[in-house]
Amino acid sequence: QTVDDQRRIAQQRRKALEQLKATIAELAGVLGSLLDSTDQFSLRITGHASEIEGASSVSALIDTVQRLLSDTKDMKATVGASREGLV
Repeated sequence: QTVDDQRRIAQQRRKALEQLKATIAELAGVLGSLLDSTDQFSLRITGHASEIEGASSVSALIDTVQRLLSDTKDMKATVGASREGLV
C-alpha cells in the first residue's frame, strides 16, 4: 500500500510539474508578445513625434495626430488582449 501511495504521489508531482512548466511557458510567450508590441509601439510613437515636430502644415499635423491616436488605440487593444491572456 505504501509503495503504491508513493508511486501515485510521484506521478501527481510529475504531472503538476509538467502543468506548471506549461503555464510558465505560456506566460513567457504572452509577456514576450507584449514586449515586442511595446517596442514596435515605441518606435512608431518616436516616428510620430518627429513628424509632429517637422509638420509643415496643419493638414500634415492632423494626419500625424490621427495616426498617433490610431496607434494608441491599437496598443491599448494589444495590452488588453495580453492582459486577458494572463488571466
